Formats: sequence, C-alpha cells, structure tokens
Amino acid sequence: MYHYTKFITAIEHILPTMKLKSNSLKNMNDPRENQLWAFPGRNVNYPEIYPDTYSKECHIKHQYKLGDEIRKSVQAISFVQNKTGKGFMNEMIWAHYGENHTGICLEIDEQVFCEENNITDEKLMSITYENVGKPHITWDPKCSKKENISRISHRYYKELYLTKSTYWEKEEEKRLIFFDNFDCKNRYFKIDNSLKGIYLGLCFPYSFRAAVDTYIKNDETKIYDLYFEQNTIKHLNRKVGDFRPNISRQWNCLNYRNPTLCSHIIKQIAHFIRQSKICLIICLPLRKRQKKIK
Repeated sequence: MYHYTKFITAIEHILPTMKLKSNSLKNMNDPRENQLWAFPGRNVNYPEIYPDTYSKECHIKHQYKLGDEIRKSVQAISFVQNKTGKGFMNEMIWAHYGENHTGICLEIDEQVFCEENNITDEKLMSITYENVGKPHITWDPKCSKKENISRISHRYYKELYLTKSTYWEKEEEKRLIFFDNFDCKNRYFKIDNSLKGIYLGLCFPYSFRAAVDTYIKNDETKIYDLYFEQNTIKHLNRKVGDFRPNISRQWNCLNYRNPTLCSHIIKQIAHFIRQSKICLIICLPLRKRQKKIK
C-alpha cells in the first residue's frame, strides 16, 4: 500500500521520525466527512447530555455538537491500494495529495506495518464507495456519554468512517482507523521496518533529493525517480547519493536515432535545468551573409 504526502511534510516530519501521524476526519477532503455531522436517533436526551448549554432554541446546534464529538472520537490514516495497477502511478492522487507531483509517495509493506505497530483493535480496511446517509443511532440512558459514543462508533464504523461518495472511487483508498480518541490527540505509527520504497514526484524539487537520502538507513528501502513517457508515469530505481537527472541513467537504454525518444530526452534536460536553476549559454558561430553579386 502507498501513502502520498507533501515533500516538506515528508522531509521535516515523516522521514526523520519514521512515523506516520493520524488525522481527524474533519480535515479530510470529502464533504461527507468534513462537514457538520448530525444523526437521526432514538432516546437521545440532549438536555441530559448537555445540561449547561441546552435549550429548545438551540436544539439543532446540539445535534451538530454531538455529531462532532462522535466524529472526533475516531482518527485515521489513509493509504492507496494496489488494485488496478501500481499505486504510485495514480496521477489524480499525485495532484490531490502529492502537492501536484512535487511531493513523495511512500511504499508500505502492509503486513510488516501491522506487526511493528501491533495493529489489533484498530481497523485497516478498504473504503466502500457508495452514496448512503448517516445511520439512525440509539442512545442508552444507562451509559455515560463516552460509552454511548464509543458504542455508536464501533457499531457503525463502516457507514461512518469507511464509506465515501462514489466520486472518490478512483482513489482506491485503504484506511486505518482507531477508536475512543476522546482526548483528540494524534497517534503516530512506526514505518522503520515497513517502508520499502520512496517515490519522488515528477516535479520533486531537485535540491531536496539529498535530504531524502540522508534518512535511508537500510538497503531494503529503495528510492525511485519518476518520469512521464508514453502517457503514463514510469519509475527508475536510483542508488542513494546518485543525484544525476533521470536522463543520465536512461541514456544507455534509449535509441538516440528515434526522434520521439530524442524529444523526450530534450524535454527532461530542460526540466532538469529549470529545477536546478542552471543557466547555460550556448555560443554558436555566426556566419556572415555574403552579398549576392548580381
């Protein structure tokens, strides 16, 4: 599975600590998750739940308040699955979560990730894409507010936290969720052993490549540069400390007599010059025009 992020987030937070941080659902980009939550329900006694602030005039406000507490009690980390192809080749995900191809994609071994983080009570499951409404909740007056919220979250976790609109189905998302986060604190999950690959976006800033390499501690984690050819994203493995542009490593396997490939090389050279801010001055001999003698 794959996790996309901005290159600044990866360099300043993820790679130095080798940990992924969970996030609140209200910070997700799906309106179903980041907009106000309210639930139809039975036996939900709002005057008892919020005795200090409730009144009939602000009943709807307290419905949203309870919905927000239910949403805050769960946090998540999102991944991209490897269903229909290579997970690092999803151009839409690169645009949305990879900061328009300037970011980084991390390849995570799912089994090792679960083992090194002791994933038991948490749920690591695929997102279901369908247009459904919020569930009808039931409140148990014998239980406390926290106990009711925990029971609702565990009972309806698929409908609440693992379902998204059909408009997002091309994300092929897999999500890790954990419950009863009543203190609203982020949790951190280790990737020391499960990080198997780092893919640098098509427009990843050249000057930051060395920063990525400094955090590679073992031979099992590979680094890949991406390039765009024949209308698809392709990858090229590179060694730690090798900061040559892609075209230097591709040159031997390209046929320079092929006009299409030559054009591809020239475009990559131009892209490399723009990223590294190198100015080249090419001096061409000037041939004086000779006046034609009539």
